[in-house]
Amino acid sequence: MRKPQRNEWRNVLLCCMIWAMFGVINLTIAYNQPDLSVYWDNKRLDLSVAPDLKVDIASFCQQLALEYTIDGQQLVIGKESPTIIRFDEIFGYGTSELSHGDKVPVEGLCQALGIAYQLDKQTKIIKLGDTAAHATEIPVLMYHHILPQKDIQGVYYNNNLVVSAENFQAQMTYLKDNGYQTVSLSKLERYIAGEELLPEKSVVITFDDGYLSNYHYAYPILKKNGFTGTIFLLTSYIEEKKQSFDAKRLQYLSWEDIDQMRDVFTFASHTDNMHKLNVSGKSILSQASYDRIVSDLSTSRRLLNHTPYFSYPYGHFSETAKEALRRHGVKLAFIATDGSVKIGDDPLTLKRWDVYRYQALEKFKNIVN
Repeated sequence: MRKPQRNEWRNVLLCCMIWAMFGVINLTIAYNQPDLSVYWDNKRLDLSVAPDLKVDIASFCQQLALEYTIDGQQLVIGKESPTIIRFDEIFGYGTSELSHGDKVPVEGLCQALGIAYQLDKQTKIIKLGDTAAHATEIPVLMYHHILPQKDIQGVYYNNNLVVSAENFQAQMTYLKDNGYQTVSLSKLERYIAGEELLPEKSVVITFDDGYLSNYHYAYPILKKNGFTGTIFLLTSYIEEKKQSFDAKRLQYLSWEDIDQMRDVFTFASHTDNMHKLNVSGKSILSQASYDRIVSDLSTSRRLLNHTPYFSYPYGHFSETAKEALRRHGVKLAFIATDGSVKIGDDPLTLKRWDVYRYQALEKFKNIVN
């Protein structure tokens, strides 16, 4: 019998190495596949689903708070008028018995229980129960000062951040007529963390600075349309006593105004007294020391019931500022860069859409759509 030549052994060894390499690659791909996220009525479950879309029976029932027993070849849900699922009929497992720890196809289990099921392969999301379309991103709108068009004159005339009450009304009417709903910052926080899905037509409405015009114009318009919003307040500017409104002056909310608007607005921090620019045109917060930022933030949050939400003055921030916020209870912080919010975004540098006075309604529609 002829002995294999050296070249033949080399070829065999090379083939083995190639097969081993492909095996490692396949294992790496399988290991790095993103986990499937499972939501029950838009709330994320702590439920592991295998790549073959099978799920542990016991874990599934526990996460959905189902009263269950596994009895050999069948799953029994409930005690009074129980639902009985025979594994051999639903999953084709013959006479084999299943127990705690065994896995079955999650779609088949849902069908047997009459639970709506939807798999989004692109986002790796499984939705149970409520399978209505969910938002892939959330527009956060940023307003400042609201005045009737007739009052936008003098120092306000060339200020594009002063939105007319007429335009604001038209924008809110568009949202209302087209089925949009406003989302609180607490819900947005859970959305960013991947803990909760939000309806497809969701929007967040915010105001910066805390102008008295928010009370006189924005508040009644939002209330009429059933919307809510958040005002980021400069706490050192809040008036101790209620002021008579004068469109020609730049006035700030009083504590009484704030209390009267709590059915529509929540209130968050825009610093206590750091809404200023230095000689270089940078916000003083973005250039401040850690201790100075913490001191100002602590004052502001104490006055606002320790709000976990923050808006950077002028949208300027620094890594020092982010660290101060992170260590002292701030969960979400917003900048002034155009863009919508998505699951997994950095919660301390969230984008917003600045709404301008000369912005056409069509542009507004494009933003929220």
